[in-house]
Amino acid sequence: MLGTTNQPIGTALGTNYSKAWEFSLNNVKFERQEVPEEFDIGHEVMVAEHQYINASGQPITRTHFQGAYNVPTSWKGIFTTAVALQHAQTIDGFAIAGKPVKFVYGPLSWMVFIKKFVYKPHFQTEVYYEIDLIVLKNLNGQNVSPFYQTFDSQVQQLYTNGVANFMTLYKGDPVIANNTALIAELAAIGITP
Repeated sequence: MLGTTNQPIGTALGTNYSKAWEFSLNNVKFERQEVPEEFDIGHEVMVAEHQYINASGQPITRTHFQGAYNVPTSWKGIFTTAVALQHAQTIDGFAIAGKPVKFVYGPLSWMVFIKKFVYKPHFQTEVYYEIDLIVLKNLNGQNVSPFYQTFDSQVQQLYTNGVANFMTLYKGDPVIANNTALIAELAAIGITP
């Protein structure tokens, strides 16, 4: 794309192309104006949130960190070099193969899966495209270790504590202890007083 003075409009690589960062998918290097102005990178943190009233009547919020996941990324662009159609066909081949590809942006890199790639040739040297990537692995040393205690084990511990607390209450209250309907309901879910 050219400005009104036939000078290139700035992109993510800037206009000093001799010092430009590499932007590529496997062996397909995006040139000059082919690099998108912006795309998303980063992580989404997964958190289980529990709100309840404690024994003192105070509202409590507890969070349980579950891990972090790389956010997907997508962008639209135009291939504008003499090999524009070849680049589009190569990336389409990556998508069809369904195998991970390396995505590089300067010093940053990821292993990605191409979820969607659509291209629209206008001319041999002008191909519009859209791409959606699922980030499989961050290759920049920012991978988050999973939390040591899983949410399932925490829920199981809450259930176990709840049963123990109920059994203490059950044994200390003759009205509950003599309630045959309650005893039958407990037996149905595997709790025998």
